[in-house]
Order: sequence, then C-alpha cells, then structure tokens
Amino acid sequence: FGLPEEFLVGHLLYVAGFALLLLGSLFLQRGLARRFLVYGAGMLLVTLALLEVVQRLAFGLPKEFLLRHLLYVAGFVLLLLGPLWWFLRRAVLRPITRLIEANRHVATGHEADMFIPQEEMPDNEIGDVMRTRNEMLEEILQRNRRLSVLYTIDHAAAQSLDLEEILNDALDR
Repeated sequence: FGLPEEFLVGHLLYVAGFALLLLGSLFLQRGLARRFLVYGAGMLLVTLALLEVVQRLAFGLPKEFLLRHLLYVAGFVLLLLGPLWWFLRRAVLRPITRLIEANRHVATGHEADMFIPQEEMPDNEIGDVMRTRNEMLEEILQRNRRLSVLYTIDHAAAQSLDLEEILNDALDR
C-alpha cells in the first residue's frame, strides 16, 4: 500500500477497538457502568487516533493525508460527544434533578409530590435509588401514621376519656 507497517497495524487496532466497543454496548449488563465503559472506550480510541496523527508527523506523510485524518477524528469526536451529552442529560441529569425536586417536596411537606412515579424511574442504578427512596419514604409515612394514632390514644387517655371513645377517635383518623 505504500504506507508504513505501523500505520496498518494501528488501523487494525482501531478496528479491534471499535469491535470491542460494539460488543460491549450490546452484551454487557444494563446500567450506567456499561454506558460509561462504552463511551470511555470510544474516547480512548479518539485519543489513540490523535496520538497516531502525531506519530505520522514523524514518518513524514503528506500534509493532506494528516489533515484528512484529523477531520475523520474530529468528526468521530463530534459524533461521540453528541450522544454522550444526550445520554448524560437523559440518563443521569434528568433523574437526579427529579430526585432533588421530590426531596424538596418531602422537606416542605407536600405529600402529593413526595413520591417519584415508577414511569419516571430509569432502568439503572439511579432508578434503583429512586425505588428504594420511595419504599423508605412509604415506610416512614406509615410509621408516622401509627405514631399519630398512639399519640391520640395517649393524649385521650391522659384526659381520662372513656376507652371506647378513645379507640373510635383513633380509628377515625
């Protein structure tokens, strides 16, 4: 081909890297770790491409070839960063923002907005945090209701009301 052997080997490594990138995205378990691994591998490939261009300068390849190669690398970076930003916004930032909003509702006592609906929970580790948060919050609210009933009984007993009235009043709540 008229190109140095190291150049051809480098491109074979790129093909292998892209194959691993594709296989990782298809066959690894769900979750953020898989996505970050895949995008991290893509960024590593971009870094390797930039290093290769620097090495090509040492071999004295034509300027047009290096410029074309840099354009390919720049295009790949742009193609990678767009989906990466979309992923981060959709899979990380939006759920975390929703979690913060729901926690603020807990702090202000707006019971209707305390829980995060199941359909807003992603199918990853952040969604797991949201689900366990909802379960924990439900348990806390149930305990508060039970404590309220016990407080009502205790308060009524302290006022020496009839036991039947105490129980009826507590059950009405």
